[in-house]
Amino acid sequence: MNKYIAIIVAIVIMTSCSKTKDLTSHAEEQEMEYEFFDTLVVNSNDVIEPVDTTPYRASATKEFKLINTDLEVSFNWQNQMVIGKATLTLVPYFFEQDICVLDAENFEFKSVSGSDGRELKYEYDGNQIYIDLGKSYSRKDTLKVILDYVATPSVTGGSAAITSDKGLFFINPDGSDPDKPTQLWTQGETENNSKWVPTIDRPNQKTTQDIRITVDKKYQTLSNGLMVSSVDNGNGTRTDRWVQTKPHAPYLMMIAVGDFGRQSESWNNIKLDYYVDKNYEDYAKDIFNNTPEMLSFFSELLDYPYPWDKFSQIVVKDFVSGAMENTTAVVFGDFIQKDKYALADNNNDDIVAHEMFHHWFGDLVTCESWSNLTLNEGFANYSEYLWAEHKYGYEAAEDHRYSEFYGYLYSAQATGTHPLIDYHYSDREKMFDAHSYNKGGLILHMLRSLVGDDAFFAALHKYLVDNAYSDVEVAELRMAFEDVTGFDMSPFFDQWFLSEGHPVLEFSDSYNPDGKILNIQFSQTQDIEHNLAVYNLPLSVLLIYADGSKDYYDVDMMDREFNMDVKVKERPVAIIPDATADLLMYVNHVYSNEELLAIYKYGDAYIQRIQAFSKIESAYLSDGLLEQALKEPYYTFRREAIEQIPDDKLGKFNEQINSIIKNDPDSRVRAAAIDRIQPKPDAILEKTLAQYIGHDNSYLVKAAAILKLRQINLPLTIESVKGLHNVMDGKMLLTMADILSNDGSSDLSGFYLDNIKMIDNFKIPTYFKYMTAYLKNTNDNIAATMLTQLASRYFNVKNALVKLQYLNLFKAGLQKGGATADAVQQFEKLFNEKEDNSFLIDKWKG
Repeated sequence: MNKYIAIIVAIVIMTSCSKTKDLTSHAEEQEMEYEFFDTLVVNSNDVIEPVDTTPYRASATKEFKLINTDLEVSFNWQNQMVIGKATLTLVPYFFEQDICVLDAENFEFKSVSGSDGRELKYEYDGNQIYIDLGKSYSRKDTLKVILDYVATPSVTGGSAAITSDKGLFFINPDGSDPDKPTQLWTQGETENNSKWVPTIDRPNQKTTQDIRITVDKKYQTLSNGLMVSSVDNGNGTRTDRWVQTKPHAPYLMMIAVGDFGRQSESWNNIKLDYYVDKNYEDYAKDIFNNTPEMLSFFSELLDYPYPWDKFSQIVVKDFVSGAMENTTAVVFGDFIQKDKYALADNNNDDIVAHEMFHHWFGDLVTCESWSNLTLNEGFANYSEYLWAEHKYGYEAAEDHRYSEFYGYLYSAQATGTHPLIDYHYSDREKMFDAHSYNKGGLILHMLRSLVGDDAFFAALHKYLVDNAYSDVEVAELRMAFEDVTGFDMSPFFDQWFLSEGHPVLEFSDSYNPDGKILNIQFSQTQDIEHNLAVYNLPLSVLLIYADGSKDYYDVDMMDREFNMDVKVKERPVAIIPDATADLLMYVNHVYSNEELLAIYKYGDAYIQRIQAFSKIESAYLSDGLLEQALKEPYYTFRREAIEQIPDDKLGKFNEQINSIIKNDPDSRVRAAAIDRIQPKPDAILEKTLAQYIGHDNSYLVKAAAILKLRQINLPLTIESVKGLHNVMDGKMLLTMADILSNDGSSDLSGFYLDNIKMIDNFKIPTYFKYMTAYLKNTNDNIAATMLTQLASRYFNVKNALVKLQYLNLFKAGLQKGGATADAVQQFEKLFNEKEDNSFLIDKWKG
């Protein structure tokens, strides 16, 4: 499951500057969890109200081993039902059993029998079926239970990571929405596959499976494992058989049905399939472009070859999570579908790596309880760092870790802390948070830093080998590291995995010039209600001198207060408590501009250097410093330098800015450079910007050029935007919709109507705002025709908040009068006849 995190992290540099910087300005194009940080205040005296005491969350008792799941399914699309026959093979775990309890929510059972055909008595409470086996079975016995049923998946809850727990979802089942394909897909995590298949729906079970899926011949199917047969039934349907021969947890079972575009390739004789919407079929390999290299990298890094029979990745509509690591068949939300221009700005490497790494950590070796979720998600999240480090280098990986740290820190402040391994969670769905993800990854990075790369990856290899195709708790990870390193790892695991919170470090220093003695006073100031009173912190103290020379001192801070005296050649210009920025620690310290300059110029860690540079006040940014930053190899420095150039110095840097626009390899930097162009009438500049709109290979650059040209020459901007065709990026379409709304003379209704399907629900209100502006500006006949077409679509829209945007647009049309108002009145007649949503009725009347 994809969400966020990474690993041990950074010293946060806070300055006395009057300006406030967005803490995540370096990662604007990254995903949503980082976009809401503006400022961050850490106060060690803040107290979060205590939560209610919750019971110990024990791992599920194993009464049976679920050996195999044999399943036949077809679907009643009209009523959104699953018609199934399940044959479960089970063995008592240890003690004799005469009752078998299966999870099965909202089922109607037609029959329940044994392998001999004998009907079995049962009781059913709507959530679980209690089957009387008719006799006792020992652990030496193998039994089969056969259940004929109809399941009607229903919603009861969800989480931040998984917005619905329905288990199986019918998408546009009646085909009434012309802008959305008909699909069916499942989402089993946490314990939701039991809403369409009877099972023991617990993460500490493992099952093989054999699934036969009967569908209309026009549809494709996908499930775990390999398709071993596909039979035309002669009645317009087809039955595909998918066999998963290696055991995995029940929540990882999946099926998907639909009409997809697909591209395929192979890696090490393993088939790789990429399923996408039909209109993205040409880009399927590009969307997942590094898949083969990632499989090779992770297999070699772990010294454990990819352990499954195939690797499919499928994009579905209306997915209730970011992505899901179903064994051999990963499901993604459609936000990852991008054309070549969007991929140039932001590839899908993080989320693809995350779900792929789960096939070792989560699928091969599975957390035995949701308390131990970070054994799945922390590792998957850290894979994003590992891949970035391998593919793009140290700075890219550290930039990712920088964002992950703030994701965790914001969550800790906003919603409180809990142990990473949390045996007292209030709701298992709430375990999908920035602790299990971000903090889990950060701690793995810290563990890697502590034992070194060789030992770290050797321990991971042992952990996988020892626990393959089984379930684990955190002690088994600890023991793998102990067996490899010879260290007692309990102190580390107790402090970071089993305790809540994180250290907050403050420090001050004094200098005795006579003896050249530097005294540094460190204090751990975290509140003790929600954090350990004292963390054992292996500090690597860095002293930076005016000439750029450096001294390092490794010290273990094992008390809340700690003083160190060191003899130095002179007073250092800057002190950094964690030279590598590897500790999961917030450093609450105000650096002067002089200190920030020294840290940027001479610091070791990327995180500290980029933070320092972003906080330097403009008065201290010399031309030479800006020129140095503009030549930095990693893009964040170049982009930050462009943004930091004072307005009165832009003329001096005009040549560099123009060169960056033309030649910088990173579209984010080129877009930032365009944004700094001084907007003034200039025929050559206008022509150049129009060329970027039409011909650059990046939507970011195109959008930046559009916004800049708009400030100079709106008519030319409109004409340039009209020249863009087949745009497949929602953000870019919003920019275009904004610009084109100013053109009242052209019939652009086709643009607005055709692209509604390309806009996700979060952007729909903004898109309709621009469409409303166009409606008001265009002539009466165009507006009336546009609303007539929208009226026919309105009743096929399922989302009430999207329908509300339609209503707002119709109200604007009513105010326009003329033929437009007539079109609205025709719509209103249909609305009064068909609409039964009281919320929408009230909004229309209001």
